[in-house]
Amino acid sequence: MTDAGTVKVRTFAPMESFRGIGGDLFTRTGCWLGKKTVIFGRNGTGKTTFAEVLRTIDGTDENSGRSAVLASYAEGNRWRTGPLPESVVRRIHVFNRYFVEEELAFFLDGRAASAGILKLGARNVHAEKALRSVQDSLVRDNRWLETVRATRGTLARDEKAAKEDAKRRVLEVLGTVREQTYNSRVFTVATVKKLLLESQPEVALDEVRYGQHMDLLRRQDAPRRVPAIAAPPLDLLDLGSRVGEAVSRKLSSVVRSALENDRVLSEWIQAGLDLHQAGDLCRFCESGRLSEELRTAYSSHFDTSSAQLRDDLESLARQIGEAQGALQSWWEELPEADDLLPAYQVRWKDVLATLDAVRRSSADHLDTVAAVVSQRAENLYEEVAPRDAAAPDAADLSEAGEVLAANNADVERMSEVRQQAESEILHHLVDSFRKRYLTAVRRQELATRVQSSLERQIRSLRQEERRWQDDQQEVGQMADLINQDLADHLGHVHLTLTVSEDGQGYRVLRGEKLAVNLSEGERSSIALLYFLRSLEADDVTPATDLVVIDDPVTSLDKDGLFAAFSLVTERTKSFAQMIVLTHDFDLFRLLLVNCEKARAASVRAIRSGDTKEKEFPQVQFLETKAHMTASGDREISLHPMSPRLLEHPTEYHYIFHRIAEAVSTQVDADLPLLGNAARRLLEGFVAFKAPSGGDFRSKVERAASMGEVPNELTQRMIRFVHGASHRDEPNPSVTLGSAMVSEELGQVLRFVYSCDHDHFTGMCKAVDVDLKPQVARWKKAAGLQRSKPVPKPPAAQSPNPLPFDQPEN
Repeated sequence: MTDAGTVKVRTFAPMESFRGIGGDLFTRTGCWLGKKTVIFGRNGTGKTTFAEVLRTIDGTDENSGRSAVLASYAEGNRWRTGPLPESVVRRIHVFNRYFVEEELAFFLDGRAASAGILKLGARNVHAEKALRSVQDSLVRDNRWLETVRATRGTLARDEKAAKEDAKRRVLEVLGTVREQTYNSRVFTVATVKKLLLESQPEVALDEVRYGQHMDLLRRQDAPRRVPAIAAPPLDLLDLGSRVGEAVSRKLSSVVRSALENDRVLSEWIQAGLDLHQAGDLCRFCESGRLSEELRTAYSSHFDTSSAQLRDDLESLARQIGEAQGALQSWWEELPEADDLLPAYQVRWKDVLATLDAVRRSSADHLDTVAAVVSQRAENLYEEVAPRDAAAPDAADLSEAGEVLAANNADVERMSEVRQQAESEILHHLVDSFRKRYLTAVRRQELATRVQSSLERQIRSLRQEERRWQDDQQEVGQMADLINQDLADHLGHVHLTLTVSEDGQGYRVLRGEKLAVNLSEGERSSIALLYFLRSLEADDVTPATDLVVIDDPVTSLDKDGLFAAFSLVTERTKSFAQMIVLTHDFDLFRLLLVNCEKARAASVRAIRSGDTKEKEFPQVQFLETKAHMTASGDREISLHPMSPRLLEHPTEYHYIFHRIAEAVSTQVDADLPLLGNAARRLLEGFVAFKAPSGGDFRSKVERAASMGEVPNELTQRMIRFVHGASHRDEPNPSVTLGSAMVSEELGQVLRFVYSCDHDHFTGMCKAVDVDLKPQVARWKKAAGLQRSKPVPKPPAAQSPNPLPFDQPEN
């Protein structure tokens, strides 16, 4: 009675295509797994991928990135179809090259002489990798910590230098004006630090204001108030109009040219007018008498209007001169900029510039009216058109008043003003060092936080280091078991495992020397032995579990191969289900012979109608194949192994079958791989036909001569097998296209047929392949008739393969 927890997997398929394996891996060819399944396939046909699907199943976490698999499976006697549950997944144990990579790893122990330390087991390998990562992080973080500490020292020196430079600058400047306050004894670095940490002043000093403050602080005498200034003497509003009236006034006097040109006579006649009456006898008379007409003319000449005009012009000229003098006196009496405090001198210079403009405008006005008055005074009897004599606007003294008021207010509180100027100078001097100082302080704070963080992280990493060291499994007993298996089963008596000094790994010795560079075969052997020993762990229950082993004999010699076969067979015989995958035909044949009785019993039971045996046979023999799709992707397929091949289990039969099948069916799935198979087929054939020949070519040519094969066919076939052999992976970009490869493979079979008809016919019958159509074409093409007997071929059913030479390079 089967236990309810027994695992049985009949078919499976990844939910998404996995390295060329799709959902129709089993269903497309109508095959399935059995209690013991042997799967044969050449390199590159997907055996490792097949095993990896089962190794990376995750039945619980869809977001883990591991394979999700749909399967036909059973726990006990009830078959189900769906995702493999965790209860089944945890009972699947897989060995393949990925297992070797994960479960076996070398590390360099940097604390010793760089000797190799071998870790076995995914847990130990993972723990060791994590431990190395932690230790690398510790080295890195300690290096960073040293850098941060050095940086903190540099920043501390920068901070100190900024304070000392700020102090030195303050003493250089303010020490010249306030020596008692600004000296090294009173003005300390602590004071500078306080100033540097204060908020930045609202108004930064520019060069002008800085100079004003320094001038104020250097000033020894006590400043005095500056009196208010009077308005400029510009009461000239009526002067302009009076000048205009005077210079344009019309006179009632009539000037006589004779009197105008004779000043003495003019004065005499003017004085005598009052002494003479018309009719009097005098010089002015005509014919000795003064006529009325002449007297009127003389009186008109000496009319008082001209005298009045002269007086008015002289008065105006005098007033204009007085105004000009008053204006100049007013200007000269204005305060100079130096009379004010330095802070107001610039503004006062602007005020003086404004008042000077008023002064010059007023002076220009007075000069203009003076020139007009002078022009009329020179010729009283010629009227002058008045010029623009409008007086300038009155001066605005509000700005001057504000400046003087502010200046005088500061004079009244001079002690406070000096103190403010000193404070602004002090902050200005210190401020030039503030950015440098605060940058050093902030970076120190950041470095301090980083240092604290690193120290915490280092403490945490040391705890994690101890945790990973403690997590590694004890290795002493495993070393003894593997050494025993190496010696007893695989014949690696030259290899031994010793526990490393820390007790958490192995040192591998080859003889008495450290063996760091293990060969692929040695690594695989150790990993296989560890895997098989891990099947003895407490959490493994053979009666209910599934074991998958992929290529357990990689790189082993014939003796090692048989030992590995025996060991695998013995250690896995009690497991509920077993799957072995191999590319080695010798191992395949050993497995086939070992299972022959069980296979025969299974075949009989199925033929007798046993449905349970049919759906889950005791033994199954399958084959993997791979080909390239039209899109260039690799596609893996699984097929039942030919019953005829199972009856004739030699590699020679298998190779003949694969080549004959490809030629007869024109299937190009494995054509790129079959060039190598064709060479191996010929090597076996000619080794029998020409056992005493020399190298490969010589044997082929000797066999050809014995069978009367045309030299053209012989050389063509040799060129093909030399050029197409040693291809381990399907590759659509080979030199020959698929159709040509198929044709050339046909020529290889034609060569065998031409050399030995009976052997060829027997092989076709043995592997159940019909090549009669091809034979007919060969006969037709060559026009050959068999003319003489040929040596008896080897029995097609021989259980032993023909000997193989090594391929010619």
